[in-house]
Amino acid sequence: MSDLKLLISGWFKYPHSFSYVNLEQLLPLSDKSIDLYVDHRAPLFTNWLSCQSSESPLRDPRYKKLVSKLKPAIGGKFYDASFDIAVPPILSPFNSSRKSCFMVSEYGMLSKEYIKLCGGNDSFRSLADSIDVIFTPSEWSKQAILKQDIDPNKIKVLPHGVDRKSFLTNSEVGESSFANIRFPKGKIKVLHIGTPSFNKGTDLMIETIFKSPLAEHVCFIYKGNDSVYGSREKFTSYINAMEKKYRKKVCTLYIGENMSRQMLSQLIATADIYFSPFRAEGFNMPVAEAAACATTLVVSKCPPVTEFLTDSPNIFWILTDKKDSEHGRYHEPSSSSALSAFNKAIEFCIKKVFEPATDYSSFQLNIMSWDKISRLLLSNLIQ
Repeated sequence: MSDLKLLISGWFKYPHSFSYVNLEQLLPLSDKSIDLYVDHRAPLFTNWLSCQSSESPLRDPRYKKLVSKLKPAIGGKFYDASFDIAVPPILSPFNSSRKSCFMVSEYGMLSKEYIKLCGGNDSFRSLADSIDVIFTPSEWSKQAILKQDIDPNKIKVLPHGVDRKSFLTNSEVGESSFANIRFPKGKIKVLHIGTPSFNKGTDLMIETIFKSPLAEHVCFIYKGNDSVYGSREKFTSYINAMEKKYRKKVCTLYIGENMSRQMLSQLIATADIYFSPFRAEGFNMPVAEAAACATTLVVSKCPPVTEFLTDSPNIFWILTDKKDSEHGRYHEPSSSSALSAFNKAIEFCIKKVFEPATDYSSFQLNIMSWDKISRLLLSNLIQ
């Protein structure tokens, strides 16, 4: 019997979160009798074309073994299954027995902008009717997609995974791992990874830090993505506005360049607190990865993170209220709850310095490994 032939189309050339998710899904397949073919999707925005080749996820040492197994897609060849993971989702033009795509919504419905990117309502409906499987990373996102009257049997929740063995705990990572980054001594490191956008709650996050009477103990580390999102300028404008409003400065460290998966996992592990007062997310993988490191979390108590996080002494929840907008339903974090949770987390971390280390990782994360995610993906693709 010949090997299975799987065609994957996506943004492999660009350092976008979709690319890393897809590579993590595929990595466990590199040991299996499967022929993997790739089709490189065009960038969503033209500024991505300025990304350096060294920034391509395919250059990451973590995926070296997988990359050696990837073959360019060939027209005229028959594939057992195809999987598209980019925006807009497309019905693969290649001949395959079973066609699938990835969709995700941060808000309570697919936005008008998303439908427009798909070519409008008629084109979206044609795609939904023709596709065999739609993968989405959370139940929250699935419910949003269902509002488009898509056959629920077509939509499969395929969460993002976390490999605990890939993540060290805070005590296992030395700051010497970051040759080009100088962390201020004696500060509690508060980390956030993402683009400074409304759904991430960046405005609330930065103002909460400036409001806190414990801000002097903190270094706020913001990991942006300059090549894809140009996040430095917007982050700087937020900081400048808060410095003017509160007439004080807070220790901040901005990192805009691309990092390897190993370096990023070490950055997460070296943080004392991961701060995510989000309003709308499709999954929120950095929160899951921070939890795998047993990092203290300050996070909105709402889906989708409540699908994989349970209560733990080192999780400080931010209460939220449901809100509706033209983009769909989202969860607005309470500013008072965010401030309270943040202050308690700081006090918790200060207290930890003087107490024996406690392992919180065993009971705070309800999520599968990437190996299991990969097998789940394959079982839905090959039927």
